[in-house]
Amino acid sequence: MRRVRSGICMILACLLVFATYFPSVAQSDVTDKDETTQEPKIVKYDLKTLSDRLVAENATIKKLNIDKELLKIKYDDSLKEYNDLSIQAEQYEEFFSGLEKNISYAEKTIKETTNPTERQQMEIYKQNLLYSYVSIYSQNINLFKQQLSMMQSMEALKLQQKQLPQRIDNEIAVEKFKLQKDYYTLCMLDQQLQLLKQDLANARKTLDLEKAKVGLNLSTQLNVTALENQERALSLSVQQMENTINMAVDDLKTKVGIPLEEELDIELKIPGDPVVKEYTLSRLLKQFKEKNLDLESIKSQSAVLKTVYERSKLAYDKSNNKIRIAELEYEQSLLDEEALEKDLEAYVKQVYYQYLQAKNDLFHKKLSQKLYEENERILDVKYGQGLISELTYTLQKQEAQKYYVEVKQAVITYENMKKQIELVEKGIVVR
Repeated sequence: MRRVRSGICMILACLLVFATYFPSVAQSDVTDKDETTQEPKIVKYDLKTLSDRLVAENATIKKLNIDKELLKIKYDDSLKEYNDLSIQAEQYEEFFSGLEKNISYAEKTIKETTNPTERQQMEIYKQNLLYSYVSIYSQNINLFKQQLSMMQSMEALKLQQKQLPQRIDNEIAVEKFKLQKDYYTLCMLDQQLQLLKQDLANARKTLDLEKAKVGLNLSTQLNVTALENQERALSLSVQQMENTINMAVDDLKTKVGIPLEEELDIELKIPGDPVVKEYTLSRLLKQFKEKNLDLESIKSQSAVLKTVYERSKLAYDKSNNKIRIAELEYEQSLLDEEALEKDLEAYVKQVYYQYLQAKNDLFHKKLSQKLYEENERILDVKYGQGLISELTYTLQKQEAQKYYVEVKQAVITYENMKKQIELVEKGIVVR
C-alpha cells in the first residue's frame, strides 16, 4: 500500500514539474475549450455600416440585379433581330420618302410646263417612279408590318435595359434615405426616453419632498396623491417609450437582414450643425426633368407610338382601322406624358417648399438656443451662490434640455429634407 501511495505521489510530482516548465502545453486543452465556447462578437453599427449592410441584404436591390442579368440572357438575340429589322425599315422609309418627293416634283412640273416634250418626259418619269414605288412597297409590306408588331414591346425592352443600371442606383439611394429616416427616428426616440427618465427622477424627488412636508404639516395627503399619480404616469410613459424603441430596433433588424434573436448594438449619433444649401426652384425642376426615368420612359413611349402611327400609314390601306388606332394611342400617350409631367412638377415643388420650411425652422431654433444657453449660465451662477435649491436647479435645467432636444429634431428634419432634395436633383421620387 505504501508503495502504491509513493508511486502516485511521484507521478503527481512529475506532472507538477512538467506543468511548471511547459505551461502552454498543460493549458492547451483548457484554452481550446475556452475558444470554442466564446460568444460571437457583437458588431457595433452606425448609420454608414447599417447602410452598407442594407445594400448587401436588400431583396429589391438583389432582384433588380437579377433582372439585369435575365434581360441580357433572354432578350439579346430578339433585340438583335429587331434592330436589324428596324434598320431595314428605316432605309426603306427614307427610300419611299425620296420617291414621294420626286413624284411630287414630277406632278408639279407636268402641271406648270408649257413644253409638250418636257411634259411627256415627265409623265414617263412619273410612271416609272410610281411603278418602282408600288413594286418595292408590295415586296416589303410584310417587313413594315413585322417591325410594327414588334416595335412597342422591343423599344420598351431596349429602354428598360438602358435604364436598369440607373434604376438600381436609384433604388439603393431611396432605400438608404428611408434607412436614414428610421435611424434618426430611433435617435430622437432615445433622446425622448432620456428626457422621460429625467422627468421621472425629478418627479420622485418632488414626491419625496412633498411627503416630508406632510410630516411637518406643511402639505396635504391630497398633494402627495396627485404627485404619486404623476409619478406612475411618467413611469408608464418610460415603459411605453422603451417598447417603442424595441419595436423600432426590431424593424431596423428586419430591414438590414439581422435575425431578431441577435443583439443589435447601435451607435446613435445625431449630426452636428449642418451645412445649409441654397436651391432655386426653376433649376431644381430642370435637373429633375432631365434625369427622371419615368418621364424619360413615357417620352420614349410617345416617340415610339408616333413612329408606329407614321409607319402604319405605309403598311396599311387608308381605310384600315389600325392606322386610326395607332393615331389614338399616340394622342393618348401625349396626354399621359402631360399628366405625369404635371404630377412630378407638383412633387418637386412640394419637396422644395418643405425644404425651405425645415431650413427656416432650424435657423430660428438655433437663434433661440442662444437664449437658453445664456439662461443656463445664469442658472448655474444662482445655484453656485446658493440662491436656488437643487431641485429647482434640476427642474429648470431639464426645461433647457427639452429645448435642446427640439433643436436636435430640427437638425434631423433638415438633414432628411436636404437628402430628399438631393434625390430630386438626381430625378428620384420618394413615395
